[in-house]
Amino acid sequence: MHIVNTMMVIAVTIFTCGVFVAMIVIVVIRPLS
Repeated sequence: MHIVNTMMVIAVTIFTCGVFVAMIVIVVIRPLS
């Protein structure tokens, strides 16, 4: 069970980081285009 919980935490962390990076990319690229 601990392994499953760890996998969930890692997945959520990666997903959150991905969304954060995507938002930054959109904010940076939008003014250029």
